[in-house]
Amino acid sequence: MKYFPTAAAMKTIGLCAFVATSLAACGGTAGLASADTEPSAPSSTTTVPATTTTVPAPTTTAAPPPSTTTPAPPPSTTTVAPPSSSCDGSTLAVTGRFSGTDSLFLFDLTTESLVDVLPNGPSEPRTPVWSSDCDAIFFVTPGPDDASLVNRLDLESQEVTFVFEHDFWIRDLIVHGDGEVYEFSSTDVGEPFSADDVTYLTRYVAASGEFETHHEIDASTAWVQPHDLAETPSGTLLLHGTATFGGLEIIGEDLETSPVDLGDLPLSPFGRDCCEISPNGQRVAVETAPGGYGDTGSANALALVDLISGDAQVITNGDEYPWFDRIASPAWSSDSSQVVFLEINERWDFGPDCDLPCVFIEGTITLWLATDGNAEAVPLASFDMDNVFMQGEVAWMPNS
Repeated sequence: MKYFPTAAAMKTIGLCAFVATSLAACGGTAGLASADTEPSAPSSTTTVPATTTTVPAPTTTAAPPPSTTTPAPPPSTTTVAPPSSSCDGSTLAVTGRFSGTDSLFLFDLTTESLVDVLPNGPSEPRTPVWSSDCDAIFFVTPGPDDASLVNRLDLESQEVTFVFEHDFWIRDLIVHGDGEVYEFSSTDVGEPFSADDVTYLTRYVAASGEFETHHEIDASTAWVQPHDLAETPSGTLLLHGTATFGGLEIIGEDLETSPVDLGDLPLSPFGRDCCEISPNGQRVAVETAPGGYGDTGSANALALVDLISGDAQVITNGDEYPWFDRIASPAWSSDSSQVVFLEINERWDFGPDCDLPCVFIEGTITLWLATDGNAEAVPLASFDMDNVFMQGEVAWMPNS
């Protein structure tokens, strides 16, 4: 499960001035690095019970009011695992803390039901990835120190198989075939809030147990993090922040870097899990702040940006106050025509007697659906947050 400090939490530690500009940066030098990471002990298996839009410039620096959009009702939750499914695009894999449980869930887009498929499995699952035939889900859990453990859940047998361990925090994961080759971005995290983080691109071959780190991005600004790793028809693309702390760039398989043309779109300075490249490699879904931003957060929208023309479809909630609070984990459908994403809305005690860190009161996470050509997203479900560390990530089942 990814945890990034929220806008409000960032205020409590006095970092708002630090993030007055946009997304985390990469820069520095890019070069080849030799691999020195070895896989852990052999795999083991455990059984788990079951149109272009003109965007206005920011006009306010005040904290945005809370959204008045009526959220969708919470879905029913069960811990009975479903049988394996064909790849029909009908289901989302969701990680996070829902109904008081930090687990891996399946959300059925037709019935709007939430199924816990990892009730007694490894803790804090994150970065879910569907297998090529949709009968399994790969996911990452925390390992010792800052290491990451990659696992595979068989949806029919409910068996969780440990695959490999990596020394650093795996941010994004691609699984080729049914687990023959893994490609991932990882971060060697420096001291908190420092400029020491380094991003790596690494391949792991299951048959040989060998790691190859084939790209390295040195830190030049604090909060340097990759934003997405995507497999597209033109190859594997890494989406990363720019050295100006105010834009995005894409690094291709040839390690050539190209900027993402965002035009007049102002990026949210608080976005961390903000962006995803479409499966066809033609667009990027990104959190932007056309409603302005202040010390406590941004008035955000989701923008679907064409990587060739720079045209953007800006999506709001359709309410009188149209902006979202904080957008996280956008996930595309297989045909690159729809995006699901999470909106995270939090309430904090910032009263006169608030002694840092201030007190988290309550919050909600709403699952939204955005469709190509529509300016307004549709709410699918809403979940109560029982603590500030409740986050979530979404992966859309392929449709083949």
